[in-house]
Amino acid sequence: MSDKITITNRKAFTAAIDEAVAHHSAGRLQEAEAIYRRLLAAEPNNPDALNLLGVIAHQGGKNELAVELIKKAITASSSSPGCHNNLGMAHQGLGEFDLAVAAHRRALELKPGFAAAHNNLGIALGEQGKPDDALAAYRRAVELKPDYAEAHNNLGNALKDQGKLDDAVVAYGKAVEVNPGFAEAHSNLLYCLYFHPSSDRELIFAMHRKWNAQHAERLAPKAIFHTNRPIVERRIRLGLVSYNFRRHPVGYLALSSLEALDRNAYELYCYADVVQSDDITERFRAAAHTWRTINGWRDEHVAASIRDDCIDILVDMSGHGAGSRLLVFARKPAPVQVKWVGCQVNTTGMDAMDYFISDSVESPPEDEQWYTEEIVRLPDGYACYEPPNYAPAVSQLPAVSRSHITFGCFNNTTKINRGVIALWSRLLDRVAGSRLVLKATQFNDAAVRAHYQAMFAEHGIAPSRLDLLGHSPHAELLAHYNDIDIALDPFPF
Repeated sequence: MSDKITITNRKAFTAAIDEAVAHHSAGRLQEAEAIYRRLLAAEPNNPDALNLLGVIAHQGGKNELAVELIKKAITASSSSPGCHNNLGMAHQGLGEFDLAVAAHRRALELKPGFAAAHNNLGIALGEQGKPDDALAAYRRAVELKPDYAEAHNNLGNALKDQGKLDDAVVAYGKAVEVNPGFAEAHSNLLYCLYFHPSSDRELIFAMHRKWNAQHAERLAPKAIFHTNRPIVERRIRLGLVSYNFRRHPVGYLALSSLEALDRNAYELYCYADVVQSDDITERFRAAAHTWRTINGWRDEHVAASIRDDCIDILVDMSGHGAGSRLLVFARKPAPVQVKWVGCQVNTTGMDAMDYFISDSVESPPEDEQWYTEEIVRLPDGYACYEPPNYAPAVSQLPAVSRSHITFGCFNNTTKINRGVIALWSRLLDRVAGSRLVLKATQFNDAAVRAHYQAMFAEHGIAPSRLDLLGHSPHAELLAHYNDIDIALDPFPF
């Protein structure tokens, strides 16, 4: 294709758009972007090129640019529901959920049957702390498009977050049924089983092996050749893959260990899926010899980059949880592959994963049958937690001044099932005058609070003995621990 496009030749213009969209759909974002920019050089206000260039910016985490470009597209073509939907996604990327909801609702005014806009509206409503509204949006999306795997998956996420685990399993199962290759939905199904009281280790292990057979085995290279030179004197190249190089539990558990690495013995490569950086991100970046931002990269491109970098030991820090990149590891881009922190629940179930870093408490010897990896047990715990610099000092026991015991749990409500509630109700009944504080984002919603109050009431615990607290900034959340005498941990998760 020539570098210059004349707008008088609409057929050539349309063909160029089609070519760019083909690149875009295949994940060849650089090629697609180059064509969109050439089109805009010829016709600066072309809404299709502006809109799609904005989508590429969004996929690369450049959401401010995405908003700017898509708004220009809307100015040129205000009646395009697709543009308004994409604008909503860009606002979501910036954390501007009110604006995102408004954009998706505008898309639906223009096209009420727009299933993707209903799905994306559900995502934004969920981030606003409106779980029931989000559920309604997802249900509408799958009603309009029964084979919409992404919406079934999001419906499963919303149901899981409300503790409706049976329904969540059905939704994830439907997502996998309509799209058997949807590895993310299949991973979410696995993750949901850990919360479900009726799940056992045998079932969970079998499901992990099924995930491996369905998604990972086919990606394994027929012959594995790595060019890493086995020279004793050279530094070992250690690669880490995560989207949680930020203020996140993974960051707090991993960063101090990595900063302590002997830089004369190791070269640290970080393959970062981080969209919004923070001060912890910058510390990871400073600890790394090489930093590669992989936002929007397809798994095969990430694997190729790792292979080209001649990584000796590749570490996964997401598992089957959010931001999973296990299909990179399925391609075996490094000779030694390891699971460490980040959804550190259990085995990955993968043949391609060699080792699992853990300890004797998290992974006792009798549990080895449930791992496909060889377990490497560290003597004093598998991670080194570093509290954030704003963590408050520990106060004296609140009971000293209150004359009653306050129990608390700040885990998300998915972990607090009926069995947990029954046990904790017995505890409150036995300890006269005691109270229970539960804190989770889901408690922002009045309906969720009422649901949990009703479950405790079934065991004779009055709502007046419960404090159900919603989301707060992390510093405030940590400060709330000083209101708790005894922290409780749920089960089976």
